[in-house]
Amino acid sequence: FKAEVNDPVKVYKLCIVTYGTTSAPFLATRTVQQLAKDEGKDFPLASSVLLQDVYMDDVLTGEDNLIKAKDMQQQLISLFDRGGMALHKWSANNQSLLCDEMKESDYSFSKETKTLGILWKPQPDCFGFNLIIEQSEVYTKRVVLSQIARIFDPLGLLGPIITKAKMFLQKLWLLKLDWGDTLPLKENTEWQNFLNSLMFVNLINVPVWNLSEQSISVELHGFADASELAYGAVIYVKSINSYGGSEVKLLISKSRVETLKFVTIPRLELCAAVLLSKLMRRVLRALKLEVSKTYVWTDSTIVLSWLEKECKDLKTFVANRISIIRTLTVAEQWNHVPSKQNPADLISRGMDPVKLQLCELWWNLLSRGLQAESLLHNEGWWNGPSVLQSDELPETVCECSDPDEDYLPELKSKDDIVLTLNSNKTFFDYIVNRSNRILTVVRILSFLFRFISSCRNPESKRKGPLTSEELSEADHYLIKRCQFEVFSAEVTAMMSGDNISNKSKILNLSPFLDNKGVMRVGGRLENSHLPYSGKHPIILPSKEENIEWSFIPLRSSNWGGLWEANIKAFKYHFKRVAGNSKFSYEELLTLTTQIEAILDSHPLTPLSADVDDLEVLTPAHFLIGRLITAIVEPSLIDFETNHLNVWQRITKSVQTIWKRWSLSYLNGLQQRKKMGS
Repeated sequence: FKAEVNDPVKVYKLCIVTYGTTSAPFLATRTVQQLAKDEGKDFPLASSVLLQDVYMDDVLTGEDNLIKAKDMQQQLISLFDRGGMALHKWSANNQSLLCDEMKESDYSFSKETKTLGILWKPQPDCFGFNLIIEQSEVYTKRVVLSQIARIFDPLGLLGPIITKAKMFLQKLWLLKLDWGDTLPLKENTEWQNFLNSLMFVNLINVPVWNLSEQSISVELHGFADASELAYGAVIYVKSINSYGGSEVKLLISKSRVETLKFVTIPRLELCAAVLLSKLMRRVLRALKLEVSKTYVWTDSTIVLSWLEKECKDLKTFVANRISIIRTLTVAEQWNHVPSKQNPADLISRGMDPVKLQLCELWWNLLSRGLQAESLLHNEGWWNGPSVLQSDELPETVCECSDPDEDYLPELKSKDDIVLTLNSNKTFFDYIVNRSNRILTVVRILSFLFRFISSCRNPESKRKGPLTSEELSEADHYLIKRCQFEVFSAEVTAMMSGDNISNKSKILNLSPFLDNKGVMRVGGRLENSHLPYSGKHPIILPSKEENIEWSFIPLRSSNWGGLWEANIKAFKYHFKRVAGNSKFSYEELLTLTTQIEAILDSHPLTPLSADVDDLEVLTPAHFLIGRLITAIVEPSLIDFETNHLNVWQRITKSVQTIWKRWSLSYLNGLQQRKKMGS
């Protein structure tokens, strides 16, 4: 900063997080996390709380007993003190956690406070709701959606109520109302009655502590159910104490409204099972408890039957969801529960707030959709079904028979087909068809020949990896077998020393058998310096089912004919010889000029009949009117590049390109036509 133009620059450094900027929420959270990581060794409990139990600028945590809670409180105070920060607005359900040294404005014992949008009452340590929704005489779809969004319930404690509101909103969509259209009289009255019953939600108190005192084991029970309009899942926690007693409390729920497209009830029941599986996985990851057992319940015998089937026997929709369920849960965890004792039935049908308040089936383990007043007095929602109230669960909740497979939906149709095959394939065909890779077939034949050899000569058994001789023997056998299947007459004639027929399709190739019995191409390249396989290529049939021929397109590489082929030849050899070598402009120009001279020196016509004419017509004659000649340089191909000077290095590159190009040119003299065989 400068007050005047000529003043020296003053640097100011911001030492705090400035609120109001885009990055402020991240910086504030990241600062607290870094503090926990830096001081975690000295304050392990407080560090764990800051990394897991902080939402924005609120620390939300607790402990099983008062001693642990006080220890954690002191660690939190000391940890924040290390970072130059102080904790304010303390709230606890025990008076001893609020120190006398705290300022009166820094703590609250009896006052209600909001936690993540949910009302928390420190005394008697329970969650509550404070819904205030203004009513009007006329409602639109926009107003209805806005009022539904005001019901903030992240844990799904009011699941049946929210489901009922969702179903009403979907009903408005079916009426095809615009956002600003007034609701019809019937729907307007129905929504007013629903809003009037929401006042009973404020009477609901949900205990924060869900476990019984001195609990020795904890179980999770999840329920899934579906109706024609919605499906849902709910999870309860059951704690068993050392005296054999148990308590069951509602933990979390989730619901979905059915799509406008028609879906069968069994499919909706399956979707509810998938929703329950995902919800159970999230709960197991979030809970800081050691869960001894996990149970998942459904009243659909069809879903249980699908879980016992293989995915390949089910249709795609069902198979995909069964696969998800098996990934998230274990088959032994699934059980059947009667519909009357299934608390998920409440969330699938919806319920008014009045009945939900006293619904034991929902809060302590879920029922049918009731009006607002009925939910307030229904114990089933809050305490769960009676089957969970017993100390020990029965092996089967009810006697249910699996549906007959003939009537089980979503199974793929099975038809019995009798097929008789009359195969003329030989053992060799069976070996060849084992794979579409030539190397695999060769290796199979090599091991087969080794086995035959070991059986004939037990004293000279071969062991270890395949040798090159064994692979070569199998390769030649495979080639000879393919040749004999198509060119049997030609091979038989050459083996007996006779001439092949004049009607043979390969007569112009001058075929012959080498010392291993493989038929090869004859020709005029016998006296060249090419390798044996280049002089005499192996003849293979074009219509063999295991051979795929790839031919170079006409006028390649760029449909420019012969001149483009020369350009391609130059690029091909130049890249492989030059590699990563670095040339100056003059050096590169010299090298390319020499390469150009090589490519322009190949003959275009045979030598003339004149014995005195020793020159042949080349492309150079059309360029400069004479043969391109140069001083003969000594061969530098075998010398190391780092031992040569600049000119010798260029000369070596030219000689190497000439050697490569001349060999490829000789190969091009032998025509390779695709025969009609």
